[in-house]
Amino acid sequence: MVGGTLMALYRVAKIAKDFYVLRLDDTETKYFEGIWEIPEGITYNSYLLTLPDKTVLFDGWKKDYSEEFIEAVKSIVDINDIDVVVLHHMEPDHTGSIPVLLSKMNRQPTIYAHPMARPMLISFYGLKIQRIIAVKDKDTLDLGDEKITFIHTPWLHWPETIVSYLERHNALITCDVFGSYSVPKGIFDDELNEESISEYLRYARKYMVTVIGYYRNHVIPALNKIAALGIQPSLIAPGHGLIWRKSPGKIIEAYRAFAESRYDDNKITMIYTSMYGFVEKTMEKIKDYLENNGYKIAEHKFTDKDEPLVSEILLDADTSKALVVGISNYEASLHPHMDNILNILAKKIKASKPVLLVTVYGWGDAAKTLAKKKLENTPLNPVEYISLRAGAIPDTEMIKNFLEKIKE
Repeated sequence: MVGGTLMALYRVAKIAKDFYVLRLDDTETKYFEGIWEIPEGITYNSYLLTLPDKTVLFDGWKKDYSEEFIEAVKSIVDINDIDVVVLHHMEPDHTGSIPVLLSKMNRQPTIYAHPMARPMLISFYGLKIQRIIAVKDKDTLDLGDEKITFIHTPWLHWPETIVSYLERHNALITCDVFGSYSVPKGIFDDELNEESISEYLRYARKYMVTVIGYYRNHVIPALNKIAALGIQPSLIAPGHGLIWRKSPGKIIEAYRAFAESRYDDNKITMIYTSMYGFVEKTMEKIKDYLENNGYKIAEHKFTDKDEPLVSEILLDADTSKALVVGISNYEASLHPHMDNILNILAKKIKASKPVLLVTVYGWGDAAKTLAKKKLENTPLNPVEYISLRAGAIPDTEMIKNFLEKIKE
């Protein structure tokens, strides 16, 4: 079923005879979390389990789409038949519509969530909640026709994140875990061809590095924890993006690759600011040299004509072997754009990345000293420096030294 308006398209699909996905396709949000540019959009996935004696709702949508959410739920069940609401993660893109739904019901369902959820629900929405169960790690809920196990997965990406395992369906409902940006044409992975899956996994990596990047060290322990419980799901149902029923191992492997900071050994990302073309001219010469030596270059430049997407910079940096960073001196300091980019990279990139640091100056090169200091004790490791007065030509010997060092 497809419903909604031109501004808020939603889809309702059957996963199994008693298991449904409710998906909202959000193409209106331009900056996820108010920072990450997502021209590709994002989905919010909620799930309904309609057992003979119990109806269970898993998560909601963003508050902006509350009316559409209620409409989607009503296309399957009477909202007053909902007995249980499971909240995996308290972020408002998954819980914002829940208070609106509850306000329309003539009775309050029992809410199952992490012990930290109650005060957050009260604080976020002013809810007066009486029937909330704080689930401990590995607690189970036996509903007769289905048994649900709740597994704590802290810091993926808030401390109160949990996932649910549906034993009879052999399904994991995972909220942000295994999520992705984009609005796929299909609901399930087997509805996309290999090319579309490859493109989708790129958006998944982008989602991972922007949203979960700071917490990536928690990914593999969570995967191992789930595996240690003997869970090998045949279906993975996240809160954003595709539902994986043909090849759930693909998204699991993608998460593992992300957590291990795997990169393309032949890729280098160049990021730079250039106010009047001097840095750009220098970086073009460096780019030519690198390409002539067989490297693929991902280039992101801030100029009087260009402003790249920070989310794409992060994705390319995370999947590159090394970085070339070019910085304009600005008022005896770092150019503000590059100051911001270095802060974000240092926070989200966890594996060591060798860096060629390039600064170009007119009357003084404060940027070199300031950038070097900023990168101390971060994964970004300057291994070679090029400092030039505007108009000068970079010494290819320094670029060669950089390449020798990243091969070590």
